[in-house]
Amino acid sequence: MDFAKLCGLGSTDSPTLLSFKTLLAACAEFAVKDLGELRFFLSIDVKRDDHGFCLSQQRYAEDRLDRAGMSNCKTTTTPIDAKGKLSADGDKVTDAASYQSLAGALQYLTITRQDLAFVVQQL
Repeated sequence: MDFAKLCGLGSTDSPTLLSFKTLLAACAEFAVKDLGELRFFLSIDVKRDDHGFCLSQQRYAEDRLDRAGMSNCKTTTTPIDAKGKLSADGDKVTDAASYQSLAGALQYLTITRQDLAFVVQQL
């Protein structure tokens, strides 16, 4: 068994999963705690239905908008030039650490919002 998979367990076969959790709990090297069904992990909301899983980062996105002081902004469609390149000759960012933090947060959002990937890559 791959050791990385021991961080979280999941199976469609409940008896096998229960047996494996019991085996791990009996081993003194592992601290095992059953947290129940996965609902929230690494700022990602997880909802399960008959067709699979639905992942959402809405709470994460709203928190990042609030931190950037943009929670009251209105949404709009903004076309982007796919062939254009940003110039390094423009105004410098006044707070580089804040810019890097926001750009990283946007990059993390591309896990569930692939439609943002191109624009975030441009930043």
